[in-house]
Amino acid sequence: MFAAKYNPDPEVSRFLISQGADVNAQSDDKRTPLHWAAFQSNIDNVNYLIEAGADVNAKDNKEQTPLHIAARNNSDIAVLECLVKNGADCNARMSPRDNHDDTPVQLAAGDNPNIEIVKYLVSLGVDVNEGNKCGYALAHKAACANPNVEVMQFLVSQGADVTAGDNDNDTPLHLAAHMNPNVEVIKYIISLGADVNVKNKDGETPLHFAAKRKSGKEFLEYLIEKGAEVNTMSREGKTPIDYARTEEIKAILREAGGMCEKELIPD
Repeated sequence: MFAAKYNPDPEVSRFLISQGADVNAQSDDKRTPLHWAAFQSNIDNVNYLIEAGADVNAKDNKEQTPLHIAARNNSDIAVLECLVKNGADCNARMSPRDNHDDTPVQLAAGDNPNIEIVKYLVSLGVDVNEGNKCGYALAHKAACANPNVEVMQFLVSQGADVTAGDNDNDTPLHLAAHMNPNVEVIKYIISLGADVNVKNKDGETPLHFAAKRKSGKEFLEYLIEKGAEVNTMSREGKTPIDYARTEEIKAILREAGGMCEKELIPD
């Protein structure tokens, strides 16, 4: 049944199953043919495999169901609708061992720039402010990596709290400043009134997080423009410039008056 992974033609799956292939056979990572069909956005193959008896809630070695796979990677909403119509669990969680025990909508919010996928999963009645084991709600997930600012805007329209902290008291602004590839996401969060100098449990601000980027010039400049304090010290006494990974980042902070720990607290 590797045909579902390498050949999206449902006729190939149909032939193999007619010859005795197991529709729920698992690969080394415990993925079934339905996992792969969901990944490939192939609605015809998804439909056929389900008709042939595929388990819509089968879990791989990370406890991802086909709906998790589709939510993260799929651009075709029909695939998700088909899975849900046939009993896919919208609230299934991934393994808490080495993942964030995310639900399908949490993966979509974080990784899928197709806003229609996020809208569909939210429409199924999920709590937009429910967190995973790390305390990441949907706004945190979108802040981390989703470059489509419209996803964040939609989540806010559904009641998402962009000022909430996760288990480390990192807010969506912290996470977007650190990891999101689109500066428009932090601009939008700040436009809602988010505090640019908010601290997490380690006393770090979004500017500390932005300073960690290898290339985050526009993120730093925007935070500073909006009033981010360049010499705020973390609980360990570190300023943003102490976290800077590149000379470009250090130069931006220096130009704004930034100093390192040793300059502020000389021996």
